[in-house]
Amino acid sequence: MALSFAIFEKNWTEKDVDDACLLSSKLIDHLLQIWTPEVHLYNVNIPLIKDVLSTKIYFTRLLENRTGSLFRLLSAEENEAHERESKANDAWKAKPGLRDEGAAEKNEENDEEADIADIEGVKRWKWSVDFKLFEAFVAEHGHKGHGMTDGWCINQRWASVTALRAAYQVVDGGAGGIHGGQEIKLNL
Repeated sequence: MALSFAIFEKNWTEKDVDDACLLSSKLIDHLLQIWTPEVHLYNVNIPLIKDVLSTKIYFTRLLENRTGSLFRLLSAEENEAHERESKANDAWKAKPGLRDEGAAEKNEENDEEADIADIEGVKRWKWSVDFKLFEAFVAEHGHKGHGMTDGWCINQRWASVTALRAAYQVVDGGAGGIHGGQEIKLNL
């Protein structure tokens, strides 16, 4: 089961989160009771809003979207800064004397530079969703087929449940639209 919370309001409280969790657990219990062999997975979206316990819940279709990646690749500079920050946080936690004295050991600075050189080739990604683009996509496409897609439903601030079945679909895997008959040659 895939469960996500869609955050709409920035000033939600601990009670709002508790209510969303309660609704989620009750909904999961319900889905477990009605689960059939045709369903491989349920995708559940819960809006994180005030009075979520009174929100409507609908079975929906999946809104296939192509609004871009949910993540952004960090630049080399951002990657190095992240590594430095991680190491500084680790040192801060690991060495109580550093917290008390506020000073670092000299050889630690040199070790840090050596470690950053060791991470060359490591790629880090940052959560970077363009919510405005997604909202515009849902506004344009989410109502098609009488509205009941998960994207459209969650934009109404309702909970959605989509029953899914694992299926394989052929897509262009880099062969320029050719799905069969083209030999792949590797330079070994």
